[in-house]
Amino acid sequence: MIRRTLLTAAALSGLCATANAAPETHDGFFLQFNIGPSAQDWTITNPPFLPDVIDELNIAGSGLQMDVNIGGAVAENIIVFAQFSVNTAVAPEVTLQGGNISASETFGDDVSAATVGIGGGVQYYVMPAGIYLAGSLLSVQLQLARDANGDGNSEERGGSEKGVGLQLRLGKEWWVSDEWGLGIAGSYLRASIPELGGDEAWTVNNFAVTFTATFN
Repeated sequence: MIRRTLLTAAALSGLCATANAAPETHDGFFLQFNIGPSAQDWTITNPPFLPDVIDELNIAGSGLQMDVNIGGAVAENIIVFAQFSVNTAVAPEVTLQGGNISASETFGDDVSAATVGIGGGVQYYVMPAGIYLAGSLLSVQLQLARDANGDGNSEERGGSEKGVGLQLRLGKEWWVSDEWGLGIAGSYLRASIPELGGDEAWTVNNFAVTFTATFN
């Protein structure tokens, strides 16, 4: 389903790129960049790598979210797009719960936790207010990495299988030229992602406030 959405969005963007888009209207080719501060939270119960010891493991932290959306309008103010998303938290906190055990540790700046997603979605503009609502269905994977040598080259130290996530975004934009708009948005991602080598799944909640730049 996600692959079909990506192919559809790519085809639409190619067709719309050749169309004559009217100024300050949401039609034709669509390209949007989102970047801003974020917070993410991963939780798993009965993790397979700590059997009979830990009932729940939580990884949480703050960092940066970056999304790139590309597609085209299927009708004025209705956009179909393909999306690539990365939400990274630096120095995340790990909390363990199990029986009488309760412990937490904050990693150093050499450790990062990332949620990486690819998929597609639909965005609808309420005009002339410049307010929009977007929803995306993403294939999501978790990654833990550590830059042990401090040389900028991180080595993956953990992760997950690929799962399914739903991202919702509410934003507001202002035209700054005939085709470019700048704005701000809030987004929320909810995902369920299978753990490597186990039957349990991570429950993921990501929040972000992003600044947006949109060509349409």
